[in-house]
Amino acid sequence: MNRQISEEVLKTMSDVCERLNDSLIRVKDTCPENEFKEYREEVSKIMTELYYCIIRPIHDAYPELEPEALKDSRKPRTP
Repeated sequence: MNRQISEEVLKTMSDVCERLNDSLIRVKDTCPENEFKEYREEVSKIMTELYYCIIRPIHDAYPELEPEALKDSRKPRTP
């Protein structure tokens, strides 16, 4: 995938993640705790898949597109 398309895909993924986060707030505010926990678990699975299957491969191909905060979180930690 070329850089321009990669940038567009990353923007779309950012929008999707933002909407998923918004949905978590909505569910938390309107549903019983047990339903919220189940929903949060499923949203977490979706976001993890988006990251490992779509976002991270783009960042690997175009490291300059990866936000600094995310780069820092991927650095190995020293004991």
